[in-house]
Amino acid sequence: MPWTQTGDYRQIVLNAMASWHASPTAVRTGYGYETTLAYSKMDFRTEDRPYDDWVGLTVLHPCQQSGCWYSYADIYLNSNANQLGNPGVTDFRRQKTAAHEFGHGLGLAHPDCWFCNFNSIMFQGELAYNTPQQHDIDDTNAIYPRP
Repeated sequence: MPWTQTGDYRQIVLNAMASWHASPTAVRTGYGYETTLAYSKMDFRTEDRPYDDWVGLTVLHPCQQSGCWYSYADIYLNSNANQLGNPGVTDFRRQKTAAHEFGHGLGLAHPDCWFCNFNSIMFQGELAYNTPQQHDIDDTNAIYPRP
């Protein structure tokens, strides 16, 4: 899956893409290379949004063809000092946010069960991991089964 990245978090995005690329799913992220907007499926954008309280945001763009849900996704990472740009926010947390938003780009939602006993990159907030977990892999494989 080709991708583009704008802004300051290139290595963070690259690490998040690598974590999905290395997962046992059919998803291949194009790890290690970027492409142009015309050919990408995921566009990561780092923006300073001082009046917005979100850390990451994914916008899916619907497709007009039958058999698909969307044609590409814009993924925004908020670099404002009150969000990811805060000096107290670690690269670990930034990568977790990028990997989480990429999950949304794949069609994954937040878990609807906050008290469940499983790990998922799709949980919001601080986590002890910043890569896709088994629950995320299972959900992704349900959407994109291996041939």
